Amino acid sequence: TAFAAAFLAGLVETLPGQIDDNLTVPLMAWLVFSFADAEGVSHLLNAVGEAFSGAGADSAALVPTPALLALNLGLGIAAYLLKWVGRASCALGILFGSMVVIGVGWRGYSFLLAFYLISQLSAFFGRKIKSQRGIAEPDGGRRGVGSVFSKGFIPALFALVSPLAFVASLAVYAADTVASEVGKTSGGKARLLFRRTPVPAGTVGAVSGAGSIAGLGVILVFATAAVLCSISAPAYFLADDARIFAGCGSFALVGGIDLALMVFSLVVACVTAFFAESLLNEKAVARGWISKEIGHLAAGALSGSLVFGIGALLAAAISLPVPP
Repeated sequence: TAFAAAFLAGLVETLPGQIDDNLTVPLMAWLVFSFADAEGVSHLLNAVGEAFSGAGADSAALVPTPALLALNLGLGIAAYLLKWVGRASCALGILFGSMVVIGVGWRGYSFLLAFYLISQLSAFFGRKIKSQRGIAEPDGGRRGVGSVFSKGFIPALFALVSPLAFVASLAVYAADTVASEVGKTSGGKARLLFRRTPVPAGTVGAVSGAGSIAGLGVILVFATAAVLCSISAPAYFLADDARIFAGCGSFALVGGIDLALMVFSLVVACVTAFFAESLLNEKAVARGWISKEIGHLAAGALSGSLVFGIGALLAAAISLPVPP
């Protein structure tokens, strides 16, 4: 665990556009240690066992791991041939997709596919209008290495130790992409979230009514999918059980209170991270203090971690003894 924390912290230190790597390096190390607990290690061991020996918690998988890995490779190559990504981005995407396959299986990979399709289609949404306004994605919407890394690294890391954090980070990234692309094409005014000052569409950190509604809708879509996944496979989020309930409940039974806590925590965490990234873009990215990639990493890490803080507080409040 210490080696993994040091390695990943060193990797983050190499990223450009940071305020101070004395902040980002220990934050990444903290993130690793936060999820490298008994539940996370157990999930990783079971996932690796399922992937390479056919035995594990999900041995009756709908899609075998080798087939998923082959599918992931094929989709990565197809994205490159369609010029959706460059060569280096393709290789990085295949790596992250493979980590997701091993960590969270076909159900988690379904979330990843949903994120990719939503994000990619939104980039082509209203392309003519965005081109006329001069705010279309550069290079024809092709995703560069920075974009793939900044929105793929955190979900891939979470996939190895926490299915719930994995879903939360993907939901925030999908919502951010959709909100940005829809906001660029909407006829309404864009405003800075903190100052409430009207700004041109496409301004870093700006939000619009249409974009915000679209982004929040995407979060609800991911939350609904997580509910359906919990009902059809009660043990899927079991690795995250103790992180939230600490003995107060169990996803293994998917009781009404457990499910409600999970959904509420997931939605609130994602909405908080969604708007927090806009504030971060307005206050730090737009001023050149940090790069946009660092902002993406921070938002994904915040959503994946915050879901457990909110859930733990609610679970603790529910379990408090009632005064006579």
